[in-house]
Amino acid sequence: MAQLFSLGGIERVYFMIPIKIQCGCGQKYAFDVEPVNGRMSSAVACPVCGADGTAAADAVIAQTLTEQLALEWDDQKSKLMEAILGCEHYIVMHAIIPYAAGGGLDLYYYPHSIPGTAIATKELSGLRDQGSSNRVFSCYELAMFTRHPLNMEHANDDATPFGRAHSNIKRILNRIAPYSASATLNPNETCEFPAEMKHVGGKCLIFDAYGLTSSEQPRSFGVLAVIEIHRSEMDFARLAGGSELIQRLKAAGHYPYSDLDRDPVA
Repeated sequence: MAQLFSLGGIERVYFMIPIKIQCGCGQKYAFDVEPVNGRMSSAVACPVCGADGTAAADAVIAQTLTEQLALEWDDQKSKLMEAILGCEHYIVMHAIIPYAAGGGLDLYYYPHSIPGTAIATKELSGLRDQGSSNRVFSCYELAMFTRHPLNMEHANDDATPFGRAHSNIKRILNRIAPYSASATLNPNETCEFPAEMKHVGGKCLIFDAYGLTSSEQPRSFGVLAVIEIHRSEMDFARLAGGSELIQRLKAAGHYPYSDLDRDPVA
């Protein structure tokens, strides 16, 4: 029988959870349990030596429930991102080594909302209200945009326009994503990569809360646009303010794209 419980103000359902424990004496034992308030309803002990196994069982329950919450959040976050970026493309570019294990980001593609392609992350916020955050989003994912239409056959071919844009965006996102875990990246702020950084050294960026109007209140989740800009534009933003540069980019029709085959707006 399922049991309702509340987490974060949201009612959820417990089902029977399989528990497997290996005691310090070497004995393995297993059972199914229906948690009560996320924990064992009673103590459990090793059937051989009698050592208490309740803490170990509680740890298994906590891990299982966290995994369930992560799956639920991933599904909800995907829907929120589609509401902001348009329908997601069915192809995902997976990293060989997972991002959580120190590898690269998986990349997700949104070619249906505005001309060109949005390329986004989904690994910065594993649970609701956790992960990268700033003054307007309690958690967020990153997105960069190119005017070039999506062409997955050219994604890894730098001899093609989309391939070059894709490689540039991939490199920038893989640098910014881990940085966002320890630094607060706010909309209208700028960022410059150190000159010695391979592939991205000297590149200039500005951030924006994509799809969030100035009159809206901060959201629990959002998409932080990462926009590559000319150095003169970054210098202007630092003097006049990032919001002024964003307005100029919009007025010139260059927002939110990171393609720099254009004249600077400042």
